[in-house]
Amino acid sequence: MNNSFIGQMERVSGVLTAVRRTRQSREFVMEQIAGAGLAPTAVAAALSGMSGAAIGIAAMETSEEADYVEAEVDGVPVKGWFWRFPYRRGDALTLVGQRNDGVFHALAAQRHADELVAVHPHCTQGVRAHWVSSFWFWLKVLGALYGICAGGMMIMAAFRDDVSMSTLLWFLVAYALPVFILIFGFLAYRSAVKLKGFAVIAEAVFAGFGWPSPTSIDLPARSKGKKRDGDSNEFGYKLFRY
Repeated sequence: MNNSFIGQMERVSGVLTAVRRTRQSREFVMEQIAGAGLAPTAVAAALSGMSGAAIGIAAMETSEEADYVEAEVDGVPVKGWFWRFPYRRGDALTLVGQRNDGVFHALAAQRHADELVAVHPHCTQGVRAHWVSSFWFWLKVLGALYGICAGGMMIMAAFRDDVSMSTLLWFLVAYALPVFILIFGFLAYRSAVKLKGFAVIAEAVFAGFGWPSPTSIDLPARSKGKKRDGDSNEFGYKLFRY
């Protein structure tokens, strides 16, 4: 086995000699929003169990299913949460995470044979990629909702004699559009900030693998067109290739 520390992350390479996975539910997003999500300096503690904040919101129906993995890589005990962990005994892997109390707490894994990547839930984009993705997502939401509202108002105005179309267009551009931009801009910023913790972890993980420009890596985008025979339907969403 080859070990190397890169920043705050440790990289471990070896053969998967034992693996036990159970499908469990956990409040990944709510933990992050509540401020109890993972941080590079406290990965091991967060992975070992649910935090107090997470337990307090456990009654909310926002849990997600993920694979909780207990494994050995060349005899070294490994634990971690993954959206999916498709690997089997005998697979040669590289894992990135942190070691605590003799256990390697993994945040991502890559199989050597086909470069298939499994990650901790939502840790799929570096910080810059996260901001870019959030911007385009909310821009599409803004465009769709504004288009629906503006189109609906114009259609209704077309059937009314007491509404001037030029006045309505002026109102939509001068008043309605700025209000939409202000509201959705605020929502986009708040959402991106709340979920930035996942991107920070992902960027540290990508750097741990030694991948160039980790802040700009977007695993879903990079995985497009790279699906191979035998890949599950979750490829590109919960499993990736780099």
